[in-house]
Amino acid sequence: MVDGLDNPLKHTGLLKFFPFLLWRGMVNAASVRADLIAGLTGAVIVLPQGVAFAIIAGLPPEYGLYSAIVPASLRPSSALRTILSQVLRQRYLL
Repeated sequence: MVDGLDNPLKHTGLLKFFPFLLWRGMVNAASVRADLIAGLTGAVIVLPQGVAFAIIAGLPPEYGLYSAIVPASLRPSSALRTILSQVLRQRYLL
């Protein structure tokens, strides 16, 4: 079912625009656990580092938090855009 041939969404045209819907069957408890650990590890490193850099720069510590939160909130859209562009390039040879 990973290739999407037997996927009922194929006939609705959703997979043409949202190919990541095929990954639904690939998510399991182990992958969710690994993603959570990776996210927590990144947060534990990036948040204190951002606060320290802000203090070194002579800024209030809040700016360090902002500098860690804003890129983290923009990253998923960037990753999705990269994935979609690769899929479209492969499928339509753009």
